[in-house]
Amino acid sequence: MSADGKGVPMRKPAEAPPIQAHDGHRGPPKERKKMALVGAVYDAQPHVRSAADVLESLFRSPLPVKKAEPEPREERKAPIAKAVRACLTQKAANDQEINAREVIFPWLGEQVRLRDPDGHKPVVVVMDGQACLWSDTQAALGETRTRVEVLDFLHVTEKLWELTHIFDEPAQHRIKMDGYVSMLLHGQARELTVWFRHEAKTRPLATADVRRVESICGYFEHNWERMRYDQYLAAGYPIASGVIEGACRHVVKDRLERTGMHWTVPGAQAMLQLRCIAINQQWEEFTAFRVRRESARLYPHTTLYEVEDWPIPMAA
Repeated sequence: MSADGKGVPMRKPAEAPPIQAHDGHRGPPKERKKMALVGAVYDAQPHVRSAADVLESLFRSPLPVKKAEPEPREERKAPIAKAVRACLTQKAANDQEINAREVIFPWLGEQVRLRDPDGHKPVVVVMDGQACLWSDTQAALGETRTRVEVLDFLHVTEKLWELTHIFDEPAQHRIKMDGYVSMLLHGQARELTVWFRHEAKTRPLATADVRRVESICGYFEHNWERMRYDQYLAAGYPIASGVIEGACRHVVKDRLERTGMHWTVPGAQAMLQLRCIAINQQWEEFTAFRVRRESARLYPHTTLYEVEDWPIPMAA
């Protein structure tokens, strides 16, 4: 299971002041976006890989090393029974706020229990480092179910690129990244964090760079238990949140962030629900349900003949 947020450009309220100047940035300003929370859950077969396999998929090594003929690899199997749901934080009919996290994470927990009621399967949770998402996951799954928490590897490599630009010369960036990523994939996140902190203290760096290094190292230190990538690869677990990133793009970005689009909360929520219904392959069931509901609303008396005891001569 996984969850992530994606911004939706919102319509400017009528009482908002007019825009005085444009800053030239692409897309609407940050305050004009409202975060939609997307959750995804699916079953998958284990797919065992090595650190070298992951390195090969991420980079093409700049080192001139002659490689042997590649061995045939088992292709990763597609996700099984993937289900997606998206929600905006909004107000209910009684003006009470419905938090998106209070909708998505209970739904994720319910999906896990329906798929594995006896709790025999490990639940692999792949997300970024946002603390509230991990606490909501714990509440949704409970303490008794086996849970494997994985910090999204691609988020980690983004931060490694920042550190590479701080410590290393441009010509060395690719080679250094190969080394840093290899250390992570071999379960050396602690050693790498300690080394970066040591280098920040011994090198003549700008104050802003020192603060950034400390921030990133703190991020790693807080998530050490979720960075056991050597164990995850050996067990065949996913280490990147490609499924939820793809869901955020397909459900939200591709439809709600087209040129010039701005949404109200009810309109955006309706579109998110329709997108998820289509992705979850529930469109036929949904349209049948909608026909039944609309028929009952428009023609509420059509079923009276089924319960009324009509005399035969009168009926004739």
